[in-house]
Amino acid sequence: MLNNLNLKQRLLFGYSVPIVLFVILGVTYFISVSKRQALEVESTKSLDIERSVNQFTIGASGMIRTVRGQLLYPEDDFQPPFQYAYGLLKQERTKLKENLKDPQFLVSEQVSFMISEADRLEKIAIEAFQLIKDRKLVEAKSLVRTFRIDNFIKAREAIIAKDDEVLKKLKDEQEAVDRFILILSLLGTLLATIFAMAIALLFIGKSVEGVSQAARTVAASAAEIAATVEQQERSIAQQAASVNQTTTTVEELGVSSRQSAQQADASAAGAKAALAITEDGLRAVEKTTEGLNNLKEKVRAIAEQIMRLSEQTGQISGVTAVVADIANQTNMLALNAAVEAARAGEQGKGFAVVASEIRKLADESKKSAERIYQLVSDVQAAMNSTVMVTDEGTKTADASILLAQGTTDAFNSVTEAINSVFLNNQQIALGSKQQAVGVQQVISAMNAINLGSKEAASGMSQVKVSASSLNTVAKELQALT
Repeated sequence: MLNNLNLKQRLLFGYSVPIVLFVILGVTYFISVSKRQALEVESTKSLDIERSVNQFTIGASGMIRTVRGQLLYPEDDFQPPFQYAYGLLKQERTKLKENLKDPQFLVSEQVSFMISEADRLEKIAIEAFQLIKDRKLVEAKSLVRTFRIDNFIKAREAIIAKDDEVLKKLKDEQEAVDRFILILSLLGTLLATIFAMAIALLFIGKSVEGVSQAARTVAASAAEIAATVEQQERSIAQQAASVNQTTTTVEELGVSSRQSAQQADASAAGAKAALAITEDGLRAVEKTTEGLNNLKEKVRAIAEQIMRLSEQTGQISGVTAVVADIANQTNMLALNAAVEAARAGEQGKGFAVVASEIRKLADESKKSAERIYQLVSDVQAAMNSTVMVTDEGTKTADASILLAQGTTDAFNSVTEAINSVFLNNQQIALGSKQQAVGVQQVISAMNAINLGSKEAASGMSQVKVSASSLNTVAKELQALT
């Protein structure tokens, strides 16, 4: 499953798991705290009830004491303390009646009894005060004897006991909740942290493995490019050597052509001189024939060299196409790496810079390959022209040989021979001059080929440097992973 996720999805999944754990932990903590707050409210309510019951008892007891004091000391005024006790009784009775409305009120029976008993004591106290005020002390004393607060006190004690029991239970529950919250905070945070670290290590390991694999692929591609460039560089060096050799041969051919022209001129001058020098003319014709044969052989050698050179330039074109294809593949790899880095966000910035540099190097490699391809095309065009020139030279040499043979035959007739030799030698001189011009063109073409080979070698050196830089970047990327 993890292998089917990209880097962005792995990061989102890796972060979502600990977030979900912390959310669950937070919800559980909130529920526990809410429960504890509810227990605190119940405890406060129980304490308020206990305080109200005590105040209610104090009010009832104070009211009874003031009535008895007024009975013992009729001349004194016990009305103010009576009113205070009576007011306290009424205030706390109102609070207790509000609590009786709660269906979960546990001591409603005891509180109801205390309220009814307080109502009875209130009536007796008011009636006793009125009798004392009317100076009916005997009746008042008889009425006061009916004061009985024992059941009132028992009901209070039952309420206090029940309330203490509830408070103890609430306190135990609060302590249990506090322990649970503490354990939840410590153990939950520890487990969530450990799980988050495990998820992070798992996903980081997977991501780094993918980046490392990409770096190894880039390094392998860079090594292949470097090997191909080195082989191409050797081929170009061999091509340059062949071109230099061909140029030397063509220069020798030019010298021979000029010599042939000079010899043809000399033959024409000999033909004009006289019959006496016919033999010299014949020898000159023989030399001319021999030179033309040599010229023909040299032209054939030039053609063979040019054909081999054409095959080598074809190989250069093939290698250049391979280099361009590798550069395109490297560019695509760099583009994919840049897309993956952009998805990684801040953590992928460094990798995006490396991918951009790799892409630039691939573009430079592609441009160099295209430049080499163009140069090779120019070389092939020049060689085609050279082939045409050498073909013309061969034809001219064949024609010159035929003319020389005709000149030899013409020497059988002295009179006709002089005129024929003169005309033929003029044609030979013209053909030799044209051949010399063609040879000069071949030399220029060979120089252009030589210059193109040097430029190709320079371009391959640049490609080699770029491949080396690409290999260095790939190794640095592997070191980072």
